[in-house]
Amino acid sequence: WATCEVMSFGQLSKWYQLLAPIQTRKAISSHFDCDETQFEGLLQHFVYLRNTCAHHSRLWNRKFTKTIAKPRSKPMGLRVQCNFEPSNSAERKIYNSLVFLLYFMDKIAPQHTWRKRLIDLLLKHHNISKTAMGFPAALVAKEVLENVNDEIKESKGRKKEWYVERNNDEKTISTVLGPITYKKTYRDWE
Repeated sequence: WATCEVMSFGQLSKWYQLLAPIQTRKAISSHFDCDETQFEGLLQHFVYLRNTCAHHSRLWNRKFTKTIAKPRSKPMGLRVQCNFEPSNSAERKIYNSLVFLLYFMDKIAPQHTWRKRLIDLLLKHHNISKTAMGFPAALVAKEVLENVNDEIKESKGRKKEWYVERNNDEKTISTVLGPITYKKTYRDWE
């Protein structure tokens, strides 16, 4: 592992790709609960992503040429969290990369704060289109519902005549996107 300490991320990816026998690659990928070929593709994608960041290129609405393959069964549960919707090229956008990066951060450093920092960054820049980043429509709809709810809750006109009866109750509505659960505030007349 001492050699790995001085390798660039690109060199590490190539080293893994050329590593023989295949059982060694499988042992490494199984440590991360990944299929061996999926792990190899992820490393190549992360090298591309890292280089994009290192050279100050934009990420938020980029269509990546090096994409993440749809997981078959490993890592468990990530297939449903990702967005591979072909109609809007979602598989070529940043959302799936973020899902996998969070997965690996949880595996490597369970006490990390990157998830919170990422959410804070997305909330800080709420005017940037999440759809352009490949976020699933249901997540975007949830954000819109919660933003509208917050605007109504904080509106001066509402505060004059209404009071908050209950706050942050979960409400689920059925949509063409499937069920969407969001936080809702219930109001009543004063």
